Amino acid sequence: MTALLPRTEAPDFRITGAAVDDELVVTLAGEVDLSSRERISQFVALEVDACPGTLVIDLAAVTFVDSTGLSLLIRAHDTVTAHGGRVVVRHANAQFRRLLAITGVDRVVAVEP
Repeated sequence: MTALLPRTEAPDFRITGAAVDDELVVTLAGEVDLSSRERISQFVALEVDACPGTLVIDLAAVTFVDSTGLSLLIRAHDTVTAHGGRVVVRHANAQFRRLLAITGVDRVVAVEP
């Protein structure tokens, strides 16, 4: 018999948001992976409804992004564009920018340095 382990969140993961004009800037810090997925999804869902327009995802303080982060970005894009807005990714590291290019996500989501 296998015991189920409790779900844990990455202790160093943080998420904050600030609305400026028609932009919602969501700043992520730490590791964006399966352990942070639920917090990001809930935060973005609540904030996007309150501030439709441009969703800016700032990754300057992110140390790691896996495919979970890519999936969340695509879902955020779908949600925001359904409200008539757009998504911008800022300060992504070279590895994540390459992943966006390989998957073609950089053709639908604006990527800024």
